[in-house]
Amino acid sequence: GSISDYNGPTDEEYVFSFTVTGNKVENILVNDIPIFYDVPVGHWARYAIEELSKLGCITGYPDGSFRPDAYVNRAELAAVISQTGGRSNIVKPTLDVDVNHWAYKAIQQTRVFIPSNSELYFKPDDLATREDVITT
Repeated sequence: GSISDYNGPTDEEYVFSFTVTGNKVENILVNDIPIFYDVPVGHWARYAIEELSKLGCITGYPDGSFRPDAYVNRAELAAVISQTGGRSNIVKPTLDVDVNHWAYKAIQQTRVFIPSNSELYFKPDDLATREDVITT
């Protein structure tokens, strides 16, 4: 093979690479093992997902998955917006989100940003629409 045939390390290979900027070593990569088991090496969004995860902007599911090709519901959108700093002190109560809902706090913090056809209902399990994402 040649260098042009090399597609990067497999999950089993360990890599040590770095970038030298002036006299400073940066971007040290010790290995190339995915953070989420369902975001494999080669997935088009893998590095963005992993960087956002490292920054605490996004998290996966309790089972260790991320589900990168799944649709996002409104509760998940609220969680991402909340984790990236989009929070409001204005509380808009909802009749369909119980205080025990996993995203209750995030929904309360972001409800003013996420559009709704109703003042009383958030519909956390509905899929997030393009309108929801763009206007948020």
